Amino acid sequence: MWDITTQNSVASFESHKNEINGLTFSENGVYFASSSLKENVVNLWDLRKSQTFKKIQLPENFDVRSVKFDHSGTYLGIVGTSTYIYHMKSWNLIAEFKDNTDILTDIEFGKDCKYFATTSLDRNLKIFS
Repeated sequence: MWDITTQNSVASFESHKNEINGLTFSENGVYFASSSLKENVVNLWDLRKSQTFKKIQLPENFDVRSVKFDHSGTYLGIVGTSTYIYHMKSWNLIAEFKDNTDILTDIEFGKDCKYFATTSLDRNLKIFS
């Protein structure tokens, strides 16, 4: 992690064995989540302590492609072979969507979390409300 004003390294985070393909910061900048393409885990980090505080273990062969916090700080979306939505306060899985026909590549939350959208390798954009 770098301080952009001083251009100095301020923290180092090591947990994934493979290259990082997903990184998202919470709305208040306290937490961030990271994922790796060849691992079925999402690591949740507390920037105040520079350490992981939770690991979300996903099913075997889950191909994580993207992780995103919503703008309100309520939800975390994870996409890959399917879509998972977690509630941030409890870190419980609250929704799972498996109706995609190919690997999902990204997720984005809409205004006030009234909807979210996913994209996939089958060139589909799906909006869930």
